[in-house]
Amino acid sequence: MVQKIKDFILKDVQSENETKKTAVTLRISALMLCLYFLTLFAVFCAIKDIRSAVICLVCIGCYLVSFYTTYLNHTKFASIFSQALMALWILILSGSTAGTAVYNILCLCFWFSILP
Repeated sequence: MVQKIKDFILKDVQSENETKKTAVTLRISALMLCLYFLTLFAVFCAIKDIRSAVICLVCIGCYLVSFYTTYLNHTKFASIFSQALMALWILILSGSTAGTAVYNILCLCFWFSILP
C-alpha cells in the first residue's frame, strides 16, 4: 500500500514541457500543507474557533485542487495557484505566530525546487 501511494505521488508528467521534479515537489508540498491545515482544523475545533476551522477546510480543499492539477499537466498553474494560496492564507491567518515562519520555510523549499 505504501508503495502504491509513493508511486502515485512520484508519477511522471505526460507533457514534455513539464518537469517531473516540479510536479512531485508541488504534490509533496500540497500534501504537507493539507496535513498542516488538518492539524490546525483539529486544534480550532477543540477550542471552538469555528471561523478559523472553516478557513482551514477551505485551504485543505484548495491544496487538494492544486495537488490534482499536477496530474492534468498544469504544473505551472498549480505552482502559481499554490503560491497565491499560500500568500492568501498567511494574510488571513496573520494573527497566528506560525504564519510568517511557515511562509518563509515553504518559500525557501519552493525556491530550491525550481532551481536547475
